[in-house]
Amino acid sequence: MDARRCVSYLTIEHRDELPPSLSHRLGEWVFGCDDCQTACPFNHWEINTRESEFMAGSLDAARPLLDDILSADPQELKRAHKHRATSRAKPDMWKRNAAAVMNGSRART
Repeated sequence: MDARRCVSYLTIEHRDELPPSLSHRLGEWVFGCDDCQTACPFNHWEINTRESEFMAGSLDAARPLLDDILSADPQELKRAHKHRATSRAKPDMWKRNAAAVMNGSRART
């Protein structure tokens, strides 16, 4: 397995523009991915959310958030993620990822 092709790597660790051959793989993921968590045998006790904003396939509910990310000032994004694990993705990466999700969702409709 090439870890450089996983969604979590692409959205968090990859610092450059996403190659077109991989950007479509983001699906609806803007930061990280839970597929490894879903496949992990140690997570058999997981509790699924009932919050619609966090459920797979809720891109319509997430559109306002994606628009906010795309229109946010980079300093605003930095402040919003300060002291959080999500600060690993820099403002330009958040915008890149949100744009890839939006572009991918348009291609799927």
